[in-house]
Parts: sequence; C-alpha cells; structure tokens
Amino acid sequence: MKKLNILSKALFIIISIFFYYQNINAQTYLIRELKGGIWVTSQVEITNAAQTNNTNNTANPIKIPKTPIKINNNVITSEEIERRGYKNAQEVLANQSGFVNKGSYMGNETVEPAGGNADNMKIYINGVLMNTAKGNADAGVDLRRIPANLIEKIEIIGNSIYITTKTPLEDIVLVSLGYGAYNTITPSILFSKNFDNKHIITFTADSYYTDGNYYYDFLNSSQKPIIGYINDNKQLIVNSSLDYRYNFENKNYIRAFVNISYSDAVSKYQLPPINTTDSWFKFTTLTSSISYNGFSDILDYNINLSYVFDSFVDRPYYQNGKPISDYKSHAIALNTSISRMDELIPNIITFYNKLTPEYRYDFLIEDTNTIEQNFNFTPQRHSISLLYEPQLSFGYWDNNTPIFSFLPSIKYEFQHEDFDISRNNNYLAYNIAANLNFYRGYSLYFSYSHDYSVPTFNDLFYNNFGNPYLKPEEYNQIYTKLTLEPITNLKIEASYTYTTYTNKIVWYSTVPENVDIAVSHIVTPRIEYNIPFAKYHKIKTKLSYSYQLAYMGKNKLPKIGLPEHVVTALLGYDFIPNHKVLTSLSLNIYYTYSAPRPLSEYRPIYYSEVFHDFNISFYSIWFEHLIFSMNFKNIFNKTPILSAYSIAKPFTWEFEFGYNF
Repeated sequence: MKKLNILSKALFIIISIFFYYQNINAQTYLIRELKGGIWVTSQVEITNAAQTNNTNNTANPIKIPKTPIKINNNVITSEEIERRGYKNAQEVLANQSGFVNKGSYMGNETVEPAGGNADNMKIYINGVLMNTAKGNADAGVDLRRIPANLIEKIEIIGNSIYITTKTPLEDIVLVSLGYGAYNTITPSILFSKNFDNKHIITFTADSYYTDGNYYYDFLNSSQKPIIGYINDNKQLIVNSSLDYRYNFENKNYIRAFVNISYSDAVSKYQLPPINTTDSWFKFTTLTSSISYNGFSDILDYNINLSYVFDSFVDRPYYQNGKPISDYKSHAIALNTSISRMDELIPNIITFYNKLTPEYRYDFLIEDTNTIEQNFNFTPQRHSISLLYEPQLSFGYWDNNTPIFSFLPSIKYEFQHEDFDISRNNNYLAYNIAANLNFYRGYSLYFSYSHDYSVPTFNDLFYNNFGNPYLKPEEYNQIYTKLTLEPITNLKIEASYTYTTYTNKIVWYSTVPENVDIAVSHIVTPRIEYNIPFAKYHKIKTKLSYSYQLAYMGKNKLPKIGLPEHVVTALLGYDFIPNHKVLTSLSLNIYYTYSAPRPLSEYRPIYYSEVFHDFNISFYSIWFEHLIFSMNFKNIFNKTPILSAYSIAKPFTWEFEFGYNF
C-alpha cells in the first residue's frame, strides 16, 4: 500500500509538471497550416487561448485598432474539411449536429435543419445569398456543387450557412487528379497570383464524375426488400470560380467574384426490382458579385452588387427531345453597409455600429417549349430591407478580447410581389445576444433570435396547386455555448440549441398550407486536444457527442433521418520533418456512431439500423511539391439507403495525386 502511495504521488507530480508547462510556458514548434489549398509548415508560438507568430516583438507592442467581435457560432475550418476527407459542402454540413441529409444521390442534394425544411436554409457564398425565390429545384441549394477545394470556412448561424472561399496568401498553381470507387474521377485546378500586392487573382476549377453503380440489399420505409444494382446512376458536376481583388494605396480595395456550377444526373425513378429510368436533371447556377470596400477615420463602407442565376431542367429529353419543364431563376441585389467603431472610454467601453440597406429583385422565366408549363405569368418579387447590427463591449483582457459584449441586431424587410395578383408584405427578424469572457479562453455566449422564411414561387403558385395566401415560415431559437481553454492546446465546448418552428408549409394533397409546427433540442458537448511533441510531430484528438431530438407536427412524430444519439471521434497524426524527400504527412481516423434513425413520417415508425461510420484519410507532400492522398469512407456501410433523406452511403475509396508548382 505504501509503495502504491509513493507511485501515485510520483505520477501526480509528473502530471502536474506537464500541465504546468503546457499552461504557463509558451511552446515553439512546427504546425501544419492550409495556405492556398495545400498544407505548409509554419513555426508558431502557442500559449493559452492564443497563437502568435514567433517573430512578434513584445517589447514594442503596436496598438491595433479595435474590431467587432465574431458571433460565437459553429465554424468548420478548411483544416477540418481536409482532415475528414470531405469533398463538398454537402458532406461537411450533413455531418454537423442538428442537420440531416436531404435529396437523392443523383439529383439535388442539400441538408435540412432538425425541425425545418431545406428551403428554410439560407446559403451564402462570400456574402451572396444563393437561394432563389422559386426554390432551388424544390429542395434548397444543391450543396454538392460547392467543392471542398473552394472552401476556406463554413459558419453556421441559426438557419443560415455562410461559406467563405479561399484567398491564398501565397502564389500557387496546384493541379490534382483523383480516382475512386464507382469510376469516380475528380480533376482539380487551383491558381493564385499576387501581382505586386495590387492585383490578386484566384481561379479554381473542379469536376466530379461517378457512375454510381450501387448494389442495394435492405428494407425500405415500407419494410419491403430492395435488392439489386442500379446501373445508370451517373452524376457529372463541374464547378469553376474566379476571385479578383485590386488594392488601392489607401487600403481600399475592389473585389469581384464569380462561381459557376453545372450538374447533369440520370438515375432510376424506382428502385429495384422495378428498373425504370425516369429521373434526369440538369442544374446550372451562377453566383457573382462585385464590391468596393473603403476605410476611413470616420466610416468604413462597402458597396456590393450581386447577381444569381439558377437553371433547373427536369428530364431534358423526356419526349420528342423536349424536357418536362425548364425554369430559369434570376436574382439581382444591391446593398451597401456603413460601420464605425468608437472607443467611448479607451480600452474600457467600445461601441460598434453597422447599418446595411439592400434592394433585391427576383424573377422567374419558364421555357414554353416544354411538355409542361406550370406558371401562367412571370413571378416577380421586389424586396427592400434594412439591417442594423450594433455591438457594445465593456472591459478588455487584451486589445481585442472584451470581457462582456452585448450584440443585438434587427432587420426589417418590405416585399412587393407581382403574381396574378399583387400584394405587399412586411417582415421583421431580430437577435439578442451577449458574450461573457471570464478570462482568455473562457467564454459564455447566449442568444435569442427570431427569423422567417418567405414562401417560394413554387409554394405560392405552381400550376393550379399553389396557395398565394401562405404566411412565412417562422422560427424562434435559443442558443447558448460554453467554451473553456484551461491549458494550452485543450479546448472544451458545450452548446444547447432550442428551436420552435411555426407556420410550416406542408403540401397536403395538392395544395400547400401553413399547418405544421416543430420543436427541436440539440445538445452537443465536445473536447479537442492537440499534443505536439519532438518538434516535428503532433497528435490531434477530438471527441463530441450530440443529443438530437425533434418533434414534427401536433402528433410529435420524429424527424426523418435524425438520429437521437451521435458520437464522433477524430484521431489525427501530423509529421512535418525537416527533410527534402518527405515534406509533410498527415493520417486521420474519423469514426461516427449513429443511433437508429426514423425512416417514416407516419405511425408505426420504422427505424434504420445502428450505423458505424468509419473513415481513414491520408495526406502527404513529397519533395515539397508532389501531393498524394487517400480517402476510405463509410468502411462499415454495406449498402446505401436511398430516399428523400439519404441516410447512409456505401463504402468508397479514392486516391489523389497533385503537384504544386
């Protein structure tokens, strides 16, 4: 017993010394950073809740102007996307707490929030709203057409998704080619060039093709066996983007961005053993914007003009070379924002104000040379909105870490709609939030928000089935998040989201009505710990658990595809040697456990099996330029389940070679 006590004390002393040096002493070592689409080596100094470059001169600190604080929300970084081998925005969001996959593999595919619909999700790319007034192919924005190669980060705020594209810090030309299961071919190009810090150009081009020859052997939602191959589930996606920035000498700049994506798909209309090919879609989406960004001692300002085009062709060669239908949605928006930061009492009280007025014009054109015409006129919507976002902060731990911040916002929108009848609508959205930093790395965030989603053109008037008197769908949400960083490299988070949905639009028979309600609870604790050792090595661990509960309608039916319990674990190893042959190496193992998921929206409720989703990702750079990666996904999944809510995907593998010039 005495010997055991001595060993226990010795172990306690060793652990105490380890955590003391982790917490008090800054560490200088090499890390992997994603710059320009490739992992590069950087030497940094890590301290508790802060990361600084090792060349900083603390003896002569430079005072940096105060900036508005970021909303404490869920942010998915490009590093996490790369580590887990995600190929597009849909894969990223489908694996986040509170979301379920929506859509078929070969048609449009997006995600839905726990209690909402896909068209409720507002998708922004570089601040431009991609949703069209028609409703993007009846199922929200097709997120598979936003490749991971394009994404710098994804932020989730309420029912809105904000995607920021990459703007590399260094000149780069990266070419890669991947091949995988089901004859999947994925070529990719990333080019970025900085001309004397005046002109910065970034160009990306990605393509994805698969024949999707899946084998099915499972029970569907009606408990009928589905057995057999689908031989023509072909999918082609092409995406390209151009980002141009011109910097003036006074720090003002002009930025122009354009992204175009094309998708062509053919798949079975019915599953085996009934082999009927009758589902062939074409999608084309153009998202573009040009902005002027100015900075002065009085005001910062931004003027932005954007245009979104979305084309949806339903079965283009259905009869005599004619499609069933062909819709072209257009959206033009002009907005400007002015902002100002005032230090009312230096380093004690700051007051930030931002005001954003916007005008948006949506209209839909239907091709008359089709089998069906579902709009007898040209639906149009004019929108004028005003958004006010103040921030009031008290006390600062350092230059940009306020102790307490109050972050309200309010948005008013006026809409004029031209259908067979004209009408005016008024909408109001608001948010009340507060953030408390107990200390550096210790924070508590709370918000209450109210938002709305107006009916789409499809809901209001689709042939003789629309309902022009629909109300907007509304939701109220309470969100709170606790963040703790007690020692260097250790981060603990716990969040809770409670959301109520009202006036949900449901298509009963052939007419949509505001009849449904929904309630969702999402609880997600997570812990992340990075362990650097021996200067060139790092182990990354992340463990999270999600409790997800959603009641749909008055009968409190479960949300299709939403598991009640989800556990995810990530174990990553990074090796960055100072060697001319092997430049860097990263091996990541990612595992997800999902409880049985509801498959039907009526009683009796049928449930899927338990899912064990096991993935392995390997990434390496050789001779400083040659890139080789491997991804093995869904290793334990024997068969996909294909429905309106695609729950499981089959085992796939992919090898990719790239070269960084």
